Amino acid sequence: MTAAELLRALRQAFGDLGTWWPAESPFEVAVGALLVQAVTWRQAAQAVKALAVRGLLQPHALAAARHEDVASAIRPALFHQQKARYLIRFAQFTERDLAGDLRSLCRYPLAEQESMLLALPGVGRETAAAIMVYALGEAAAVVDAYAMRILPRVGALAPRPPRSAAGAAMAGAIAGRPERARLLHAGIVELGRLHCRPEPLCASCPLEAFCPKLLGYPVDGRSDRPASDAGRAAAGREAGNARGGRLAAAQGGRREGSRPVGQGRGGGLGQPQRQGKRPGRGHRGA
Repeated sequence: MTAAELLRALRQAFGDLGTWWPAESPFEVAVGALLVQAVTWRQAAQAVKALAVRGLLQPHALAAARHEDVASAIRPALFHQQKARYLIRFAQFTERDLAGDLRSLCRYPLAEQESMLLALPGVGRETAAAIMVYALGEAAAVVDAYAMRILPRVGALAPRPPRSAAGAAMAGAIAGRPERARLLHAGIVELGRLHCRPEPLCASCPLEAFCPKLLGYPVDGRSDRPASDAGRAAAGREAGNARGGRLAAAQGGRREGSRPVGQGRGGGLGQPQRQGKRPGRGHRGA
């Protein structure tokens, strides 16, 4: 299965997922993308709501806010001191360089948009791509841990590919169309969260007619091994209700699981941190 075929299968399985990451404004999407690093989306959503209650979901207000006030509001999202710096800096960039309108980034070519975002603290490649896709409506490839797991499994990439290869495969499937970028990323996350887990629930998978694993071909990952009795039992228990566990409505119900805090160019959603020390508890990509 190619990445383009995967995209078609995801559309058939999940629909267009057009409201997968709803928000009141593009800036709110970007705030959420920064807050969700290293935590579950439920925690991030609590922090977004707290900012809204305090009137800090507008670029001008957040840019002028005291660090202590922002950190206090976003405490549910953890690493609140660090993330407060990221958010204030992002808001200042939006106010100063984009006249308060994040969508002004759209006047630049995609590569320049990404470069400007990556220059900001706390924004890695995945975070930048998520902002471009969901806040700006651009056709960027969001290469996250789910994509790195699923693309090799379905045969779209060789085992253990570099992220650049995953990005190229996804970009080819997207073909410059923003709606495809949203569907490919959101669909991959849905598939990975509900079915194609590290220990996959193959019995309930909507891609069973296409998956090389189920067709008897070798695939990458720990799930290539024969399923344990416990794994088969878990798959059987969850097969009947996996489809019912769709993402929560609030803020698109982003993926469950911890994710690393971005560290400038080296960090981002689902990417390992580059710093020698990690803030707070240990964590891993979703």
